[in-house]
Amino acid sequence: MKIHILQPTGYNPDGTLFQTKTRWVIGMTLPYLAALVPDQHEVKDTDECLQDIDFSEEYDLVAITTFSHASKRAYEIARTYCEKGTKVVMGGAFKGGFCEVAELLSGF
Repeated sequence: MKIHILQPTGYNPDGTLFQTKTRWVIGMTLPYLAALVPDQHEVKDTDECLQDIDFSEEYDLVAITTFSHASKRAYEIARTYCEKGTKVVMGGAFKGGFCEVAELLSGF
């Protein structure tokens, strides 16, 4: 199984994606989740603050973790993969803390 674990970025006030070359705090979610996946599966992890997401790559499963500030982008990414027929799961502080709002925003 080919799995993509990703953390989306938020938007700048001008509508562009926020991206940087450095992180002040390193998140542990992406490498931790990737390490839990059994070896027979191929895993890629992407922190969108640091690198672009390659939407041309095909995956069997996309796992998204998100904070509130990046929730709009998280749902855009989820929708893009769902439209391609890819299974998507979502978790993180936003999804876990605001379940009802997250369900209303999902649209899928």
